[in-house]
Amino acid sequence: MLFRYLLLNLCLTATVLIFSLAIGISLGFTLPPLSALTFPVFITIVCVVTALIFHFVRRNDNIVHTSLGFASIIIFLMPGGMFSYITVPINGLNIDQALTSFDRFLGVDWVNITNYLAQYPDAMSWAAQIYISSPYMCAVSLFVFGMVLEKPERVHEFVTNVIFGGLLCSLIGGIFPADGYYVFSNISESIIASINPSVGPSDMAKINEIRSGKLATLYIEGGLGVVSFPSFHTVLSLILIWMARGTGFFFVVSIIWNIGIILCTPIMGNHYIGDVIGGAILTVFIIWLTSRIYEVLGYNTVALAKV
Repeated sequence: MLFRYLLLNLCLTATVLIFSLAIGISLGFTLPPLSALTFPVFITIVCVVTALIFHFVRRNDNIVHTSLGFASIIIFLMPGGMFSYITVPINGLNIDQALTSFDRFLGVDWVNITNYLAQYPDAMSWAAQIYISSPYMCAVSLFVFGMVLEKPERVHEFVTNVIFGGLLCSLIGGIFPADGYYVFSNISESIIASINPSVGPSDMAKINEIRSGKLATLYIEGGLGVVSFPSFHTVLSLILIWMARGTGFFFVVSIIWNIGIILCTPIMGNHYIGDVIGGAILTVFIIWLTSRIYEVLGYNTVALAKV
């Protein structure tokens, strides 16, 4: 039964890969170098070998599906990243002004906020560590779901949610691009240097080269994220919280950790509050979409409307 979850995720990933390669090659995009595949291929092989051993030699379904869940999320990273890069040149309606106006309506003035936060570089360093801890939270959550709580179906369900989240964020981000407040509000270089955000003006400069067609690539060293609106960090964190529902103590841990990531997202990820709210709204739709698809396919999951 659980292999149906895996098959769905692999089919979605294969579709994204074929589509991204077809569009990317036809538009003359530079493909990712083979060196970029070394780590994901190694991790995938380790996970698949582990799954085979614990399926055929020493049967343990929790280990099998936890390993395959890790493998499927790793396998999706490259196709998902390539898809996000081919959506950038869509370069639709820029919404920096709209997001700035929305934030100001909420009483958020990024010039004043960044001027204040720049006085506390040590705190900003901690905020950066929290912001980039999202992949670690994913790994911990997958292990806990599959091995500790013995809910391997949650591992595959999480992967499905992430696939839809990545695709929708990329598509929306291409249609409604934004440079972020560090660029749009002309935050001074000294302030930005003191805060040292994970995503800053130099990163946006690379993204704008892709938007304008000056840089045609499906990969930037370091796996630079190219989506401003909606915030994928927010989507990922809220999906993790949702997947931890009904798990008792770990649900509390997930809330605290992921809310911390979301709180650090605007300042470290160059995101407006509107990006975060947009990510939250999109997450509700993603969870609903996944639950509906699982119900149609006869998979065992609890629909959002029933919880």
